[in-house]
Amino acid sequence: MFNQLFKIILSVAMLHSNYAFGVQKKKSLDLYDKPPVNDLFIKYMTKINCVKELKKKIDPKLIDKSWAPIMIAKPNQRVKPGIVFRNSKTGNTHTIWGNRKTVTYEVADKIKETKSATTFTAGECAAKVIDSKLESAVPVATTKEKLNHYLDADLFSAMKKNSWGVIYVWTPYMPLSVSGLAEIKKALAGTDGELTILLDPRATVGEAEKWIEKGLVQKNELRKAASTEISDRGLGVHFPAVYIYKDGFLANTDYVGFKKSEIYSKWIKYEKDLIDKDLK
Repeated sequence: MFNQLFKIILSVAMLHSNYAFGVQKKKSLDLYDKPPVNDLFIKYMTKINCVKELKKKIDPKLIDKSWAPIMIAKPNQRVKPGIVFRNSKTGNTHTIWGNRKTVTYEVADKIKETKSATTFTAGECAAKVIDSKLESAVPVATTKEKLNHYLDADLFSAMKKNSWGVIYVWTPYMPLSVSGLAEIKKALAGTDGELTILLDPRATVGEAEKWIEKGLVQKNELRKAASTEISDRGLGVHFPAVYIYKDGFLANTDYVGFKKSEIYSKWIKYEKDLIDKDLK
């Protein structure tokens, strides 16, 4: 019954994927082809703990055309494997993630700025609920500002267009994150990967422009990271923060701190291989 419920959710969401990015689109971006969301989710749900208790908590309102699955990983992914349903109208999310030991159902309300996480532990399956204030590194972009913000729609478009790519987010307040720009560019040179340079969403443009004057940053590298998908993967904890995507899948983990180009190259290979493994 539980799997059937989510098959309905996934089917409805895919049929209405034109609404998945907050604005109506004429054509679907076909984000559900890679990875195979439905198959991965069903396999995932057979490997987590306390499924019976979990299904009692899941909000039945997920069966709605405005909800769509936008992130998923197998249980062997290192960071928060699971699935996220995001409401395209409100930005609110329902997340299921965990493994054999624990499973968590998290509800984030962007309007009320609250988050409620219910965790079940193996052997007990007694719910432990923690309510907290929702914090996000993504600023609210006005219509005028959106031209200089990298949104979810930009991310999904890039993942459709490119077989793989790297997103590097820097901040003007940490000089090493500026120095890392040259290193990540060197690591991507000669490859077929797409490099996207983004600015710390909480930084002021004035501070960022000081590095342009010093010749270390280009004008086109001041676009702010305003993608919720990127933010939900830990953006803002430390800079620089680097993310990789491949075959329509954005890895659930980031890579933070200054690194030399050789280290970035090894990390890129490792992450690409890991994604290949997870999508098999």
